[in-house]
Amino acid sequence: MLGKEERVIYEKLHYKTVEQYEIVVGEVNLIAQEIYENKQKLYHTILRCVNYYNLFRNTSDEISITIESTESSLKDFTFELQTLEKEIKKIDEKAIKSAAAVTGTGAVVGVLGANILMASATTFGVASTGTAISALSGAAATNAALAWLGGGALVAGGGGIGLGSLVVGLTGPIGWAVGGAGAYMIGKGTKKKNEKMTIEIKKKIDNILEEIKNLKRVTPEIILFRDELSEASSDINEQYAFLSKKIITIDYDLLDEIQRKALSNFVNATKLQAKLLNKRVKFSK
Repeated sequence: MLGKEERVIYEKLHYKTVEQYEIVVGEVNLIAQEIYENKQKLYHTILRCVNYYNLFRNTSDEISITIESTESSLKDFTFELQTLEKEIKKIDEKAIKSAAAVTGTGAVVGVLGANILMASATTFGVASTGTAISALSGAAATNAALAWLGGGALVAGGGGIGLGSLVVGLTGPIGWAVGGAGAYMIGKGTKKKNEKMTIEIKKKIDNILEEIKNLKRVTPEIILFRDELSEASSDINEQYAFLSKKIITIDYDLLDEIQRKALSNFVNATKLQAKLLNKRVKFSK
């Protein structure tokens, strides 16, 4: 039977595991914020290119269709950001207090800030809960809020409640707190209580270690995504600077074949880069 000494050992191990988790989740959130910032930069870079394209007269149907596709990607990204901002506001005190009661955290938006929530949602994916979070209460509100923060339900390719808890848990693992010294004292009375508490702590440690493993598995992918976005902006800026110097007219009919080919290639490249704005990293276990 597990006694007080074993329980104390696992208590210390739990705190060390929490510290490891906080380091890893902090790194992931930092990369997610960088991804969010890089997406915004890429958006403005592509928007400038689209405005440049639209100055041309008499462009071919192929180029016009490609530009429309690029504009559609920009609109989708803008719409998503607007939706996220609205959803953050919809997470009212009922949902936040409910989440706090279950997870042991304070107000989500207040603790993390909207930018971190936006960064996580735009990195790992977004899916509607189907019902406004503000209209829910109790466990339903908690699960809806956490699933949204995790980028939507797992079946939709998001991180689900687990990832939402992870995001909210920037300052500590969600639902994994043992409860502090006061909770540990519960097991002081009998060996049976000590054993029960020790088993509970061991389970929490295992859960934290599993989340650490999942985070470390997804970290290389989000780093690559961050760098891909940064390189995309740089490439487009270079192409834009080169093309705007080579082409001095906005009448497509006056361009020679080399200039038309260069413009067409640039338009197609911009279309492909614009798709990165709505790309997500799947957080799967």
